[in-house]
Amino acid sequence: MTTAHTRTTGALAVISIATLMAQAGGSTVSWLNPVDGSWNLGTNWDTGVVPASNNNVLLGLSGAYTVTSGGTMDCRALMISNPDAVLHIDSSRTLNLYNNLDNDGTIIVNPFNGGNATQFDFESSAVITGSGEIRLGGSGTRARIRTGVGDVVTQSAGHSIRGFGQVEGVLINNGLVEADVTGQILNLNTAPKTNNALFQASNGAVLKVSSIIIDQGGGGSQSVVGAGSLLDLSGSTIIGGTMSTDADGLINADNCTLDGVNFSGGNLEVRSARTLNIYNSITNDGVMTVNPTNGGSATQLDFETDGSFLGSGEVVLAGAGTRARLRTGDGFTMTNSATHTIHGFGQIESLFVNDGLVSADIPAQTLTLNANDKVNNATMQSISGAILNVVGISVDQTGGGELVADGVGSKLLLTNATVFGGTVISRNGASASVTTATLHGVTHEGLLDIPSARTLNVFDSITNNGVITINPINGGSATQLDFENDGSFLGSGEVVLGGSGSRARLRTAPGVTMTNTPTHTIHGFGTIEATLVNDGLVQADVLSQELGLLSNTKVNNATMQAIAGGILDFSNITVEQSGSGQLLADGAGSRIDFNSTTIVGGTIETMNGGSVQVVSATYDAVTSNAETTLPSGRTLDVRNGTVNNGTIQVNPINGGSTTSIRWADDSQIGGNGTIALLGTGSRARLNLLGAATIATLGQGQRLEGIGSIDAPLMHHGTTAPGMSIGKLVATRAITYSDTSVFEAEVSATDADLLDCTMSVQLDGTLNVLFTDGFAPTGFWAHTIIEGSSITGKFDALNIPAPPSGLVTRIINTGTEVRVGQTCPGDANLDGMVNFFDVSKFLADFADMSPEADLNNDNQWNFFDVSVFLSNFSLGC
Repeated sequence: MTTAHTRTTGALAVISIATLMAQAGGSTVSWLNPVDGSWNLGTNWDTGVVPASNNNVLLGLSGAYTVTSGGTMDCRALMISNPDAVLHIDSSRTLNLYNNLDNDGTIIVNPFNGGNATQFDFESSAVITGSGEIRLGGSGTRARIRTGVGDVVTQSAGHSIRGFGQVEGVLINNGLVEADVTGQILNLNTAPKTNNALFQASNGAVLKVSSIIIDQGGGGSQSVVGAGSLLDLSGSTIIGGTMSTDADGLINADNCTLDGVNFSGGNLEVRSARTLNIYNSITNDGVMTVNPTNGGSATQLDFETDGSFLGSGEVVLAGAGTRARLRTGDGFTMTNSATHTIHGFGQIESLFVNDGLVSADIPAQTLTLNANDKVNNATMQSISGAILNVVGISVDQTGGGELVADGVGSKLLLTNATVFGGTVISRNGASASVTTATLHGVTHEGLLDIPSARTLNVFDSITNNGVITINPINGGSATQLDFENDGSFLGSGEVVLGGSGSRARLRTAPGVTMTNTPTHTIHGFGTIEATLVNDGLVQADVLSQELGLLSNTKVNNATMQAIAGGILDFSNITVEQSGSGQLLADGAGSRIDFNSTTIVGGTIETMNGGSVQVVSATYDAVTSNAETTLPSGRTLDVRNGTVNNGTIQVNPINGGSTTSIRWADDSQIGGNGTIALLGTGSRARLNLLGAATIATLGQGQRLEGIGSIDAPLMHHGTTAPGMSIGKLVATRAITYSDTSVFEAEVSATDADLLDCTMSVQLDGTLNVLFTDGFAPTGFWAHTIIEGSSITGKFDALNIPAPPSGLVTRIINTGTEVRVGQTCPGDANLDGMVNFFDVSKFLADFADMSPEADLNNDNQWNFFDVSVFLSNFSLGC
């Protein structure tokens, strides 16, 4: 069986040789003996003559032998059918082949890496067949394969080109080209190549592709296997096919172009100062690193057509700033697909669509998105203490994208950037901040800072479920969040104003309204200059700091408040409040200030030591349940039925300037509160404004103090001159209704006094209170009202009971009202019984005055006269 098989194989070999030689044409010269020898020695050939360029050469004898070269070698076709045969093209020698090569053996070009150029030249287009190999054994030009001008060499499947040296010729590879000598370079250069099979670096060798085109559209691949093995693509173009490395191999893509290539796995690097150009997408299932050593020069991966990063791999940017960047040619778009990741630090300058993950993940380093606009349909993030900086571009996230900072020290920076839609998130100790950024319809979660001198512009509302802080360190420059069209703060988050005055402010463009929705809070200190509708909470809550509401009208449908010692300051605006609108000062030191402000409707409240201070304000149909102060020189105007259920202190330190409550119409101040005029004369006064004709105080109002009533007054409530005992002045007529109360404090030496230079119409109730320990035992009398004309009378008297034997007298002389306690016969309350008492009784009797109905039977007759005469006779 073995003999038969050998014979059959030998017969086939003879047929194959014969076929090859027939195809090549010319005569055939065969190696004569199966021993080592020189090609250039004629005795080693069966013809006795060294083969020439028109001869076909056959190395077919069995046995292990080596054919060396003593000079240039020429042949037409070459067939090495003996797998043990070796052909050396020694240093400085050349093998010129003018037809095909069928090689089952080994051809070594410069086997000892001699120092001279050595080459295997194909002088016409040829096909390499067989199962053998061409081994290049000299560095650079010491071992090279070349083709003639316009000629192409095709290596068939099963055949290999290996070693180190240069493949300069035009090559179509259907077999194996492999750099496999440790530390040595196999260079594919000079002429384009077509790879339909495998180019490989292994065993720590370098396969270098230098400034040529390799077409792998037929399914070719380039592979790197083993530690130290390298595929170096220097200035070359790879079209189609596959590239890969194992875990230890590496591809250097230096100044090269990949056109529709599949990088199926492993490691690819673009070194410092180099460029990788991509055409027609790349499928990346490995790791592509741009500037792995953070070298000092610009390094880039550029897309030169519209394309995508396909696959499940990653691009690692590893150089600061322009040292590692992604770019696109003019008008072209780079897409990061759903399963692909771009991360590290550097710059993404490309026109870019992200459907996958973009991640800044190197601590304290910055990944910058700049130069061209981006579309983010997935996630762009900073983690591990890195910084993601969006600079001078727009990011369209309307497809559901999110910009994220995650983890302690991680930062998201929006620097002159615009974001459309999607979400901006910081979490787990990370932060986000803006430097003049614009958000269109964005949702925010976590922490977002607007540093000093910066601006955040908002279009189409913002859903804020986090904390946005304006000027968090109270830096010295104007800082703002501006609404550029009608919109709302949606969500359950808060805006914190952290800078005094214009250092932290909310603004709106002309004609634009900002709305604070029911679940959202604005608080801190600074200014709200915006045209604002508040349906949520606005809160001044920083001790001794002011939150100013100014510049534009506010509508308050919910609560604006000062707490924790903060000051809510309204200046030069109108605040319109619905029935549920409330202005509240809660807690000791918490205060609301009104300066040239009109409040329309709603309530003003204080509690727990909070207060309201009026510099200049108008209450229009307001309900005040507040402790309110008008400092010296200030004014409060009221109209449309303001309700006072608190206390209004007018000039509490009796400062030297006119201080006023003014009626702007003929409405009433209602409620159950107190107005305390605490400055003398006009320093604390009631007055009229404009077309108003009368001031009216409701039944529950208490007017007290030492100031001046400088408006015609209809009073249904209580008048209490003095603070303790004192004088209240009136320069206009006063009319008391039947519900009114006049309260006079009386001591042993003095009493409260209403001193009116106009008329007084009495009605209602007189309450007399003894003070300063006054406990009369005898006669006393004081004037409590003076007027140019005093008419009417008190319907009810509440005066402490007189000492035994005395009676209480109320005397209206027409210009004064005196109250006192004296002997029964003293009708005119002068402490004596004489003719004047008779005259007074007779006048009262004639007028049927209650003072003359001495027996209290509501009749004026002899019995009253009898009582008077009896009392008169007793004397005092």
